[in-house]
Amino acid sequence: MEKTYVFRIILDTKEDVFRDIELVGTQTLIDLHQAVLTSFGIAPGEMASFYASDDEWNQGDEVPMEDMGLATLTMGTMNMVTIQEWVEIVGKRSLYVYDFLLFWTFFVELISTNEVDLSTNVTNVISDYPRVLYVYGRNPKHAPSKNFGEEQDTKGAGLFESAFDEEDEDGQDFDDDEINDYQQW
Repeated sequence: MEKTYVFRIILDTKEDVFRDIELVGTQTLIDLHQAVLTSFGIAPGEMASFYASDDEWNQGDEVPMEDMGLATLTMGTMNMVTIQEWVEIVGKRSLYVYDFLLFWTFFVELISTNEVDLSTNVTNVISDYPRVLYVYGRNPKHAPSKNFGEEQDTKGAGLFESAFDEEDEDGQDFDDDEINDYQQW
């Protein structure tokens, strides 16, 4: 008997859009990654990561698609972590981010586990997994925009506007003479 895991993959958008995907415990996070892209109709070819999460959906430890040598990997890469290991380490909730420029963001929640006999049952063979069990909502054509918890500034400079304000930390205007008083290196 093999254990399968059914995940609800919820797109972070205003509309309700989700997929239920079932995988065998011996498959890896790379299999889940590919199933998410396929089921949501998203073109492959960009970097992605899974993140451990808690009941409040806070982002925890990362499992990237590839080791870029930029951080310490506590769990390895997606092709190294099985679904069974991921659930044992992380629990029921995790986050998935695809394309770090567009930020397709998904909430991943384990909704059930099943025992299946993959050795004798012709209708359940390992090649049938991962499989999409349920589809709800329409695939958006573009990644939903992200606010990242800050109010959007529409004055023109966006994220870096405050870096160019001509006021110091005390709210006082800069004096051009003060700037000229700095030593030249």
